[in-house]
Amino acid sequence: MPSPTVKIGGKEYSLRLTTKAVMLTEDELDKPITEIFSPDAQPRVREVVTLVWACLHKENPELTIDDIAEQIDFVKFGDVASAISGALSEGDEPTPLAAQSK
Repeated sequence: MPSPTVKIGGKEYSLRLTTKAVMLTEDELDKPITEIFSPDAQPRVREVVTLVWACLHKENPELTIDDIAEQIDFVKFGDVASAISGALSEGDEPTPLAAQSK
């Protein structure tokens, strides 16, 4: 299944929500990802932009959070949020490590 994509500054990027992307997001925002994107959460724009940056970081390390914030057209921010939602729901439900070792 292809990764969700987002168009930023006229260029299309694939969003890859890897463990490293989650770690970068949590480190940058100093919050656990579960707090930022829980079903009841209302993420701030900075939180969404930071997650986009983290999802792009592996393949586009030259991009900064500010670069992405400057390039995302707020009028199309809903498209970005939909792509993030796709990235968050992509893949299988993770199995806790404790359950794997049994």
